[in-house]
Amino acid sequence: MSYRNFVEQVRNKAGLNNGEQIERAIAGTLEVLGERLRDVDAAAVARKLPPELACHLRGRLQPADDALGQRPEVFLSELCEKSGVGPEQMRAICRVLAETLDEQGRAQLRMQPLSSLFVH
Repeated sequence: MSYRNFVEQVRNKAGLNNGEQIERAIAGTLEVLGERLRDVDAAAVARKLPPELACHLRGRLQPADDALGQRPEVFLSELCEKSGVGPEQMRAICRVLAETLDEQGRAQLRMQPLSSLFVH
């Protein structure tokens, strides 16, 4: 999927119309996700994305100590705070990300407890 198509999918599924807000929400989601994934998983997911998206995921490949044990609500709250959009919009971005990836890429995101955010 191209960057432009990804943004359009987010626009449609998240109900956001402001292009700048959409791009900020996508970047924030990927940055926080990159902080939560193991290096190998973040790199594998980044390779499956267009460069305009992958650069945000690759920005921070060292997960926080408690990242893998973090509850989805805490992760979602952090995403919303960073990007300035609500939980439903964040879930939509995560679904578009899951739809963008192939089965192997989606497997990289199937870690508990965050996997529920990437159901497509």
